[in-house]
Amino acid sequence: MAIEPQSMAWMAGQRGPDRTGARWCEVVTKWPCLEHVIADGGKGRERGVKLANEARSAQAQKPEAVSRQVITMGLPT
Repeated sequence: MAIEPQSMAWMAGQRGPDRTGARWCEVVTKWPCLEHVIADGGKGRERGVKLANEARSAQAQKPEAVSRQVITMGLPT
């Protein structure tokens, strides 16, 4: 489940056993302006953010690319 914390709007949800990094990457890459992910220590989410950052980095290498910042991840302090 993905929720925008300011408005508490539900942004994405999935019911099922597939919580892999590749699947979370698909969810995360739908929001090109995403800056930070607040999550517990789930390995699938962590891997998904890492894969999304790698994809952003690869896109940034292209001359016509719009610069996107790295997605950070962690619990609020």
